[in-house]
Amino acid sequence: MVKASLLVALLLFLAAPAVAGSSAKTVSNIRYGPQQDHVLDLCVPLLPDAPKPAVLLIHGGGWAHGDKATMHGWCALFAQNGIVAAAVGYRLAAPEDMSRHWPAQLDDVTLAFQWMQNHAPEFGADSRRICSYGESAGGHLSVWLAIKENNLACAIDGFGPVDLPLLAQKSKRSLDALLGQQHSPDAERSAAPIFSLSPQTAPILIIQGTQDDLVPPEQSVKLYEAAMQKRVNAKLITYPGRHSWEGLRAEIKANIVTEMVQFIKNARPR
Repeated sequence: MVKASLLVALLLFLAAPAVAGSSAKTVSNIRYGPQQDHVLDLCVPLLPDAPKPAVLLIHGGGWAHGDKATMHGWCALFAQNGIVAAAVGYRLAAPEDMSRHWPAQLDDVTLAFQWMQNHAPEFGADSRRICSYGESAGGHLSVWLAIKENNLACAIDGFGPVDLPLLAQKSKRSLDALLGQQHSPDAERSAAPIFSLSPQTAPILIIQGTQDDLVPPEQSVKLYEAAMQKRVNAKLITYPGRHSWEGLRAEIKANIVTEMVQFIKNARPR
């Protein structure tokens, strides 16, 4: 089923005309796995055939909400900058459905990453230079990929909750959906990537708003400090704004985006 879906997607991609003035092609709803949620949207630069870096885009939404469509702007932006990008869907958490409890979300984005690795040459990407970028809950998953996937070239964490025990009271509903309503402090800790960093973790670029009242800035500061302690190649960028880039001046965001693009392009196979 996945191979048949890929073949259809490839035929659509090859047949689709480029939008006038555009420097990328897109194809939607490519199936990367057996679940209904296992679909991704691909944005491919219209550049010569030399293998390009790639990035897996992971949406936020408290693990229980959101959609890959919210990453379409990033998908187009990265493709226009010479990076193959894929906005991925994954199982949304639900407190009453154990099949959607942690680590289902990590399992899904891992499967999407492996799909990108396996099919990279078909879209002009370098399978050894695939990174991840996630926002909020997607940032949490992006850091986990940096820890779990030895072949991930780099990860970008956009204001992700990485120390779940610190969120236990403020974000109880989200954690109930992710871990189940009867979750324990041990379960919160085991799902928190900050406690699993190692010297083998992929390089991480951490982005955080200093006025974020949803995911406190200390989450990102603690992640950076833990990365330094574990000898992980990491960089922390802060911006004067709130969660999800809110309140940020366009020129400051443009500078950060430039750093993100260069971080992905400079990433090398591990």
